[in-house]
Amino acid sequence: MIFAKQSFWYAAAVTLICSLAGKYLALLPGFNLVGALVIALLFGMLFQVSRPIIQKSEVGMAFISNKFLRLGIILLGFRLNLKVLAESGVKTILLALVVVSGMIFLTYYLCRLFKVDEKLAIFNGEWLRDLRRGSCDGCVA
Repeated sequence: MIFAKQSFWYAAAVTLICSLAGKYLALLPGFNLVGALVIALLFGMLFQVSRPIIQKSEVGMAFISNKFLRLGIILLGFRLNLKVLAESGVKTILLALVVVSGMIFLTYYLCRLFKVDEKLAIFNGEWLRDLRRGSCDGCVA
């Protein structure tokens, strides 16, 4: 199990350090223009240069970058989408639902009509799954 390995906890600590540094640096003037997420990513890139850190956390970093990064992107997209939609009102939410649903069905219909390769048509199904989760993290993977 990954949680029992020391490299997981080492990687989790490095991730926590990056995220906290990004959060608190974003409060300073000038850094708030960039945002906490970008600052945390830059700290993560700086940690990648350090060979001892990479070697100690190799297995854990793979797990964290696969699972937690995806979760973070989903939650960030979900939060931003809800905030924008809530500010726009009920009519905009309904319009967004109609447009997104219509485009999904139109894309699926066009795939069937033009006999597109089945793998590409399946990608449309993955797109639908990502939309139900609130984000298109499939584009990031």
